[in-house]
Amino acid sequence: MAFREITVKVCHDSFTLAGRAWGAGNADVKHRILAWPGWLDNCGSWDTLAPYFVEQGYLFVAMDPPGCGLSQHRPACGWYNDYEECIMMMQVADKLGWDEPFIICGHSRGSNLSGLAASVFRHRIRAALLIEGSLMASGCYITHYEQV
Repeated sequence: MAFREITVKVCHDSFTLAGRAWGAGNADVKHRILAWPGWLDNCGSWDTLAPYFVEQGYLFVAMDPPGCGLSQHRPACGWYNDYEECIMMMQVADKLGWDEPFIICGHSRGSNLSGLAASVFRHRIRAALLIEGSLMASGCYITHYEQV
């Protein structure tokens, strides 16, 4: 299944993230998924999984994290901050015009970031799909389950 290469400007349009989108535009989908890959990985990690969701009527967007894939790198003295990256996730959704709650999906480090983003931005997240993550904390429990 074909994908579209995309770029999204975040951080007051000063930083460019690259990614891929599968599926129809915003108006023609039942749910939207924003996917974040793991350590030193890129959006190509989702090439196999994304078409499955598109067949079910989802729009699937996967991004290259800062410093990975085709996304912009930080300066040599810059830090890669998990909390700032969670904000970038929300900025990507904003730039894509996602006003309704969406599904966030992550693998490995992307799973940790997705879990953090889902807990901080609860009003923005419909569900979280967390694959092989540690959630970086003890005492994280599922308190509510809903079929989506």
